Amino acid sequence: MSPALDQPSASADNASSPPAKLWADAHITPHHRLTSAADELFEEISENPVATAFAFAAIAVHPIGIARLKYFDRVAAFTGKEAEPIVHLTSAAAASAIGETAKIGGRYGIFAVKAGRVPDSQLLRAAATLVTTDLSAEIRIDGQAAAAFKSPLPVGPFSLARRLAGVTSTPLGSIDLGESKFIPDEIFSKGVFRPATGAEISRYKIHQYLLDTAVDSELYAAGAFGAADISAAKKLREMQKQNAEWARVHTDPGT
Repeated sequence: MSPALDQPSASADNASSPPAKLWADAHITPHHRLTSAADELFEEISENPVATAFAFAAIAVHPIGIARLKYFDRVAAFTGKEAEPIVHLTSAAAASAIGETAKIGGRYGIFAVKAGRVPDSQLLRAAATLVTTDLSAEIRIDGQAAAAFKSPLPVGPFSLARRLAGVTSTPLGSIDLGESKFIPDEIFSKGVFRPATGAEISRYKIHQYLLDTAVDSELYAAGAFGAADISAAKKLREMQKQNAEWARVHTDPGT
């Protein structure tokens, strides 16, 4: 509770006079304002626990996403052990080019699906990978190169769904299928494999951060707004009911 202000005694008339109001305003310290705001926040949390939980979740996923991205970039390059085989889904034309170079690359890391969870239909493949183009061809990756692929950290419904679907990805880099190894920060651009520039590395990090975190954060935020709207509608119905009861009591001659 806020500590009481040491205000001189005054009558009700004097308390409402302009000098008294000016005195009170001058003696409201930052401590009193902060305590009052904390009281209001606590009251809001108590009245809307579900909306508050969603709101905190929407905020909490961001530092988790940053920590995961830094950790991911550090450990995924170490492919000293073999991992579960995975399958890179791509078009028939891209698969032919991969067969010629024996390398897989891109601008935002490499995405694949665990070998035992590859969907049969194109529709389900598009849903799992978020890619709507042709994904009829399959490139199997195993051995040490497969260790560079990691599943999404399940921080929300979107990342959990992708994890359950078997989606995996690498940091920015390429896969040498011939030597079964991951090459960090090498991208495939305009028909050639080359080292990524600083700007391209930054774009990858932003893209991966948004993919791992932003969608779940938006879903949590939508849940917070939805729960707050439901709570507000409930309060409104209660107020309308109380007003109707008050009107009935005060207009009914028999009460």
